[in-house]
Amino acid sequence: MKKQLLTIGLLTCIMALGCSNNAVSEEPDVPAEAVDTEQSGILANLQEEYVTTAMETPKEVVSTVHLEINPSFTLSLDENNVVVAISAVNEDAEDVLDALGDYFGKATDGVELKYVMRDIAITTANEGYALDDYSMEVSVEEGEVPDFVMEEACWEAAAEVYRECNIEASCVCEDMNINAAVNENNIEYIANPESHVCDWCHGNGWYICNICDGSGVTTYEQEHEERVRNDYVCPVCGGKGWVDDGMHGGETAICGNCGGGVDGAGNGEFNQLAYDTVIVTETITDTCPSCNGAGQFPCQECGGSGWIIDTAPNEE
Repeated sequence: MKKQLLTIGLLTCIMALGCSNNAVSEEPDVPAEAVDTEQSGILANLQEEYVTTAMETPKEVVSTVHLEINPSFTLSLDENNVVVAISAVNEDAEDVLDALGDYFGKATDGVELKYVMRDIAITTANEGYALDDYSMEVSVEEGEVPDFVMEEACWEAAAEVYRECNIEASCVCEDMNINAAVNENNIEYIANPESHVCDWCHGNGWYICNICDGSGVTTYEQEHEERVRNDYVCPVCGGKGWVDDGMHGGETAICGNCGGGVDGAGNGEFNQLAYDTVIVTETITDTCPSCNGAGQFPCQECGGSGWIIDTAPNEE
């Protein structure tokens, strides 16, 4: 009897183990890389669609920037406007990511936007995606990026391409009205390896007038007094300005109460009561006295070039 019970118990255990193994084998396999690159927010959605290189330490993504060069990229930024991941949007971009290699390395705080855009610009140019000229279009897709951060990044990218490849280069962000382009006004400065973007104007060469906010005009309100007619009517003549004179056979006579009305016009309104004095506010538009209508000032730090040279360029 004991042997039979022992046999039944062993069979029960074996069956239970078999069922347990079957249950485990039915669970889907989870790729190791999916766990290693797990992120929160926007980046989690990007990784499902694009090939992405990211920091080893996950960072919360609060904004994304799209770079259109053909190849195309999406940059993921954290709350400090630092790039924590780069995503390839097409096959050409994947080749560029391969060329960049382990871009973030051991970085624990990400990489500044200007350096990422610079490195992508140089790599795409060197990979043969630019011949006679180079153009990068930038747009903010999610969240916000400060203007000065984007301005410095655009100038850094355009300048480095010109220096490395000696071709015309531009980096444009229409959303922020930024057009960082190498031209005759700044080429001397950009060509100098000792130059850097002006910290005051961020490469613009000018700064907006803070009085008119760049419009070139100012508006202000001015108050003055005006006399306006009211609805006061003489209660004696009812506004007619005359009354029936029963003492003279029904003939009419000027109302003795209102004297016929304002200026004797026969309108039955008291001269001193027919008008009210009111305060009228008028909006005045005029040329901005600070910038004389220009809306901006040349940057005094860089002389309007947008660039600072630590050592003066050689003069021939």
